[in-house]
Amino acid sequence: MTVLQKEELKLKDKWNAFSGWIRKSPTAHLILWAIVLNVIMECLCRRSPLGVFQALRNPVMFLLGCGILALTLAPALFFRRRLFFLSLVSLFWLGLSIADCIVTGYRNSPISAIDLALIPSAFSLMTRYFKTWEIVLIGVGLAGAIAGLVILFLKTRKRNVNAPHAAYTMLGAIGVVAALMVTVRATGLVPRNFPNLAEAYRDYGFAYCFSCSALDRGISRPWDYSEQRMSQIITELESERLEGTLDMDPNIIFVQLESLFDPTRVAGIEYSEDPIPNLRALRSRYPSGYLTVSSVGAGTANTEFEIMTGMSLDYFGPGEYPYETVLEDRTCESMAYNLKKLGYSTHAIHNNTATFYDRNRVFPNLGFDSFTSLEYMQFTNFNPIGWCDDSVLTTQIIDALASSAGPDYVYAISVQGHGKYPRDELEYEHHILVKGAAEEFKIPYEYYVNQVYEMDTFVMELIRALETYKEPTILVLYGDHLPNFEFLYDRLDEGTCFQTEYAIWSNFPLKAQDLDLYAYQLSAYVQQLAGDSEGMLTRLHQGRDDYSDEEYQRRLELMEYDMLYGDMALYDGWTPPEPTQMQMGVKPVTVTEAVPLGENLALIGENFTEYSRICVNGRAKETRLVSSTVLLAENAGAESGMTITVEQADPNGTVLSTSEGIVIQ
Repeated sequence: MTVLQKEELKLKDKWNAFSGWIRKSPTAHLILWAIVLNVIMECLCRRSPLGVFQALRNPVMFLLGCGILALTLAPALFFRRRLFFLSLVSLFWLGLSIADCIVTGYRNSPISAIDLALIPSAFSLMTRYFKTWEIVLIGVGLAGAIAGLVILFLKTRKRNVNAPHAAYTMLGAIGVVAALMVTVRATGLVPRNFPNLAEAYRDYGFAYCFSCSALDRGISRPWDYSEQRMSQIITELESERLEGTLDMDPNIIFVQLESLFDPTRVAGIEYSEDPIPNLRALRSRYPSGYLTVSSVGAGTANTEFEIMTGMSLDYFGPGEYPYETVLEDRTCESMAYNLKKLGYSTHAIHNNTATFYDRNRVFPNLGFDSFTSLEYMQFTNFNPIGWCDDSVLTTQIIDALASSAGPDYVYAISVQGHGKYPRDELEYEHHILVKGAAEEFKIPYEYYVNQVYEMDTFVMELIRALETYKEPTILVLYGDHLPNFEFLYDRLDEGTCFQTEYAIWSNFPLKAQDLDLYAYQLSAYVQQLAGDSEGMLTRLHQGRDDYSDEEYQRRLELMEYDMLYGDMALYDGWTPPEPTQMQMGVKPVTVTEAVPLGENLALIGENFTEYSRICVNGRAKETRLVSSTVLLAENAGAESGMTITVEQADPNGTVLSTSEGIVIQ
């Protein structure tokens, strides 16, 4: 036997030993399973069969992703039906990556753990994003997956459990993942915060980024956080309090325009006419600038959060929505609370459902006295893909201003420009024709631009209504984020994909200048224009030029942590804000008379909408809206002595408010 033959025989023996270990070792199966699963997930999340090669450009993060998957698969070794539990965990990860593949088709932000909390709200929106056959296909897929798991559970052969081996494997997976996590963080290979979540998922892998979004929430305790440090900040900020510079308290109105930005910023695209003539005129005559927001293509609630509170999302976990993770349970400083101390009434308005992002539960913790959502609006119109037109907001804003004798703070959230933008041609009035967009984007982009044109028209209608309003008023207009057209982001000839525009109109002279701001600085700037500096964060932002950028951000992080997760040292000597007793609808739904009509029941009252439901002794009846003052329930079964109320409920059946009852005589 030659030397070469001996070497070949040795290699063959080594391969046979390795393959035998693979066949017999549960740990080896687990490792291979994790690698294959990670390959499939990266291809799905990158929407390409070659996605794994892109992921392998960062081998350390690919290895860490495999380690995270192996760690979640390892508990299966403790169960006798090992194959079933491996399949169950794998199906969870595959379901997430498939969902991410679908979601990134209509928004630029990938799926994160907090999106799981939004699933109940998303059901009512499915028809706006998916065709009927697609919804059916999703349902069939889910049913098939559940049926497959049931069959697998019943058919899986039970295996003996080697508990020590399973424990060693589990500890080994924990050790590998922990070592890699420490290494990538210590070397700076991966930052703690992801300024661009979409880029982070592409750079660091789905398994790692999604795990971070699930585990890394809130604000970590800053290294220099202490009672003494906060006392120092309080003393310095109190000395910077502004004295009132206006002899009046103006109404302050914020209008957050869904997905609005200046389309003419995109190089190489031509328009039959200016899509935003009114906003452009405002920006040339009034204070304006670029507004840097925290997300692209999605994240409306996070832009709201930064503007309402003055807090930066940079210090929260990746992909986190504070509405879902902290603000349902506690209050925090906000512009609404600041202005309430000055005698303002505070109102939120949104021409979409109240429960999306749990706004109906969050807004009381942000200091709003009333919240008028779609369920409380009359005379609404909807665009071709089912979102409410913004034109309805003019009446709602004027009603909010008229609801109190003193000054008002109104925060209106628009929805007309929302995606998913249609891929097929729809029937609507084409105000603007687009030239220069790629063929696959022409229909959806032209649709979007025409929605922007109508939003711009709404802005002018609102200003005309406010021009005749006798009270001094400041109106702030801005876009929450850019729309989800990825082709735009590399073609912007001005600004970045994280910058929208803002403009500040007023019906009295303002001493202001054009500034480029971060979203969390805008409210403080507006309060400064209105002549006040109420609020700790407000004074920090108003005095930001007095600090280095590093010290400014240091204080901002400390104050955010203290208010939401720390000892609330900033509240030393006074009480943190209490949740408001928020009224749903600035004009409450009332019942004045119940009229039995045989088996039917008619109600007379005020402010009824298509979301109003007649309730007999607390049980909801099938209800028809006759007018804003008349409701009709057929076969109501109402009799003398029964109590009649009216509920306002969202499309999923969540009751938002119930009117006072009236007894049938």
